[in-house]
Parts: sequence; C-alpha cells; structure tokens
Amino acid sequence: MLKKTMAILMSCAFLGTSVPAWAAVSAVSAPVRTVTRTEQSVTVECPVVTGGTKAATDKINSALSSKVASFVSEASTLGGGKVHYDVHRANDNVISLTLVMTPEMGVEETQGMTFDRKTGELRPLSYYYSGTDLENRTQSGLQYLYDVDPAKAKALPDTYYVDDDGSIIGLYHAGSILDKSEGEVEVNLSASEIPPDTVSAPAPKKETPAPEAASSKTDEASVAETPAPKQPAAETPAEPQETSPSADVETPAPAQPTEQAPAQPAVQGNPGHVQGTEVRMRRGPGLDQDIIGVFDDGEALSVLKSDVASGMKWYEVTRANGATGWIAADYCVVADEYNVPSGAVQNGRKGVITGTEVRMRGDASLNGDVLGYFEQGETVTILDAADGGGMNWLRVRRENGETGWVAAAYCKEA
Repeated sequence: MLKKTMAILMSCAFLGTSVPAWAAVSAVSAPVRTVTRTEQSVTVECPVVTGGTKAATDKINSALSSKVASFVSEASTLGGGKVHYDVHRANDNVISLTLVMTPEMGVEETQGMTFDRKTGELRPLSYYYSGTDLENRTQSGLQYLYDVDPAKAKALPDTYYVDDDGSIIGLYHAGSILDKSEGEVEVNLSASEIPPDTVSAPAPKKETPAPEAASSKTDEASVAETPAPKQPAAETPAEPQETSPSADVETPAPAQPTEQAPAQPAVQGNPGHVQGTEVRMRRGPGLDQDIIGVFDDGEALSVLKSDVASGMKWYEVTRANGATGWIAADYCVVADEYNVPSGAVQNGRKGVITGTEVRMRGDASLNGDVLGYFEQGETVTILDAADGGGMNWLRVRRENGETGWVAAAYCKEA
C-alpha cells in the first residue's frame, strides 16, 4: 500500500496551555498531552508522553523536545509556520509518533520517532527491517509509483513510523523520489505481513543495560548486535572452544601483581574493557561477520585498531588468552580512544550518499549544526563513526576537503 501524505494540522485555541491529546489518530489511545506555544513566529504543538517508568519517559520526552526545537529553528528561517504531531501507535511496549514541520515557505517535512516504552530508546528502522530485506520491501512498494525516477527506485525511506495496526510505514521526504510538488510519500513496508512490532521485534532484553539496548542503533545496526539472548547450550557460542586448547582463561596473566586482578591481554595495545553482558565477538568488523565468541562484562581487552562497517564503529581486540576478534565500539570502553589507529582512514574507506538533500552536521546528533547538504550519489571518504541520539553517524570528508557528520542510514559503504 502506498499513499502520498498531507499531514493533518492540529491547533489549540489558547497558546501556552496544556491539553490532553488522547487520540491524535482516532484508533490510538495514547498517554500523550499537548503543550502549545508560539516561538519565533512558529505555532508549536509539542507532545509530552506520560506514564511508564520515569527514566524511560524522561528519555522519550527529551528526544521529542530536541526534535521539536530543531524543527522550530528550521521553520523560523522559512518565514515561520507550524510544528505539530500525530500519534500512530501506543501500547506498553512501543509508542510511535510523527513530528511535522509546515513552514510558510518551502515544503512540509515529517520525522517519524518510534520509542521502546521500557527503555525510552529510539528504535531505528533496522529494528524491524534491514539490509537486503529492507531494500526488497522498499523497491516492492515503490514499483507502484508510475512516475518514479528509475535511478531513485532503490532509495531507502528517510524516516518511518509504526501505524495503529502494527504496519511499518516508510516515509520519503518531498523531493526524495518524486518532484517536491508531489509532497511526501509513504510506503507500507509490512504489506500482507503480520505486524512486525508484535512478531519480528525481539522481546525486551532484561539482560541488556539500557544504554546499550538494541533500539539505540540505527539503520544497519540491527538487533543482532545487542547482547545475545540466553540460548540453549547447543546454539550458544562456547567461548573456550575458540581458543587454543593450551589457553587457560582462568589463570591470571604473569604480569598481574595479584590473583584478584583481571587477566590482561598478551598483546598490548590500548587498554580497554567490555561494557555489556554476552556481547558478541566477530571475525571481522560488521554485522555480517561470523560470531566467534562472546565477551564477559568487564573483560579486559587490548584494543589494536578501529574500523567502520554496517554504519557502526568497531574495534579489533585481543583477549587475555590471545584470541583476536572484533567488538562493536558501543560495547567497549577504551582508555584513550583517540590513540587507536583507524583502519577506515588508513584504507581510504569510501561511502556513497543514498538520499536527496541529506544534511551534513557539525556533530553526531540531530541537534548538530547543519553545515551543508550532500548530493545524492556523492562519494565521500569515511573517517569515523559514532552513536548520537539513538542514531548511528559517520564522520566523512567530501572531495572539497570539508568534513562533517552524516546519518549512517544515508551513507552506503562502497
């Protein structure tokens, strides 16, 4: 299913008041209230989520407030306008909204934001679909647009939301695949599918620390990179079998002053340690690499170098028993990360921008200053990667020497 969208505007008769918004979409009963105000010639309707745990709710409201502020700032440069929202799905596990900026000049822009109600983390689209599966679903939906440019037929959605029936709706900004005058375009990625947020999405991961939750990853950073759920013994990577039979991980390394000190890696690089339970060790950098073991929480590592793959930063590390592998940087604390050699820089890793009017920002965050816009298909050099605001970001250098950050969802590694 596919439709071109015109957002429904919501307004409040009294500025500066707070009114309940229990049904921004008629089929959804959501614990959300509306705070209205006028700021910089922009009428603002800001959603405030209530209920749930305080920590998770505060995290959700902080992210919503930041995006609303970003939209207000942008609209104010376009002659003012309105910023409002719609609630599409809300239950004990997930709440999904769209924030809509309607400037007096320029085109309307929508940002989908879907949160895990248990942790407050922002769920990226890859929580539901990623890689080839996502590409196939978007192409299948776009084929019904008779006037889409063939060169844009493989473009991934700019954002998404979860509809009231559980369908995952991909949304393209105006101009992404059709002329700007056509407005924004929606594609139902779950057409004829069982609602992914009730079937495909994993259950809340109690063993996963909240800051490391799967929902904090974006695009290629799928649930597969989160600490591994408890599995039957036959399916769980048995860490001791990966190393040499002579390796004794229970014996303190000779260099340690006492038996209570954690074993240190034989190969010394930059000292670091694992932060998270049952974090996977992979054969190479990237979510597509074989899992060759599982790290212990707090395990001491020697960090040899970094690289960028699957829109994420990775570290090559050596364990106390001499085994070498890769770990997602989000789960490894390094004493001096700036001294870790970068494989991406050394190898001249390239990336290609996959969307239109993709912003280059000064920081790895939606709140980072907009330094400029990338051209679709533009080739950049990947320098680094980082997580910010629940999204994965890549630090890149353009051919003219300019450097900045781009959302990893819009930069495909070449």
